[in-house]
Amino acid sequence: MIDEELWRTGIAALAREYGALSPTLRERVVDLAAQVREAKQAIHDCVATVNACGICADCGGECCARGKNHVTVIDLLVYQVEGRELVSPRFDHDLCPYLGENGCQMAPSYRPFTCIIFNCDRVEGLMAPAEKDRFYKAEHRLRAVYGEFEKLFGKRFMAGLLITCERDLVRQGATLLGMGSSGTKEN
Repeated sequence: MIDEELWRTGIAALAREYGALSPTLRERVVDLAAQVREAKQAIHDCVATVNACGICADCGGECCARGKNHVTVIDLLVYQVEGRELVSPRFDHDLCPYLGENGCQMAPSYRPFTCIIFNCDRVEGLMAPAEKDRFYKAEHRLRAVYGEFEKLFGKRFMAGLLITCERDLVRQGATLLGMGSSGTKEN
């Protein structure tokens, strides 16, 4: 499958699987998704103190040269929980497919884990020690919430959607969340 097909297949599977979750499990997912957004926003707020957006615009996003595998199932589950419209990735160039004309198409609290926790030397060097401390505490919180998702579903989610989709849906015939059609864990 090509990237566009994997993306569409993964998005459809995630919507279907999320819809099949039990009310109790769905409630926990909603709570964890809110925690993900809060931690990502806290991380972004730390780098905003040194005008990271301006720094990124000046450099042209060198760290964004590739990024098609940065969006994870958890990142997309947050969109699903909110009923938020997904970005339209462009897999037809070498840059990150989630970049638009004005940078990342995603709001900071919805950006992929890998992207939101990355600080280049220039950004990191401008941050005051208290902001760095706050940044790393928020990153630690975010990692813990991702870990909670992994415990909840009994699956690793740090690989990107395209990798997970190809591995689980295409090769193994399994589900993305590790849940059967009844909303219970697969064996």
